[in-house]
Amino acid sequence: MNKKGQALVFTILLIPIIIIIFIGTIESVNINYQKKRITSNIKTIIKSCFDKCSDEEIMNLLKENDISYKKLDITRDNDLAINIKAEVATIINDDYILNISLVGTKDNENINIKKG
Repeated sequence: MNKKGQALVFTILLIPIIIIIFIGTIESVNINYQKKRITSNIKTIIKSCFDKCSDEEIMNLLKENDISYKKLDITRDNDLAINIKAEVATIINDDYILNISLVGTKDNENINIKKG
């Protein structure tokens, strides 16, 4: 009887810890997935809009790809730089903010993208 009670108390104490670890893992995976998705979309936008799109068209492309943001900076010198503070929905907290900065430069006919 005593060992059953110990097992029950151990299980009751262990279940919340397992749930917290599980939810934390899901949150982490979701945030990393969203960061890769947004980065990939911005790379595609830089490659397709390097010389062709206005800032408004870039903003529309971000909306079409379901990228919501708090702040967006588009800079054009001899390159195209996009700095974005993107909002990612999470399970536990309010939105998580991702800071992503990419710069596209043109080398002959190739567009090279690097983190800015």
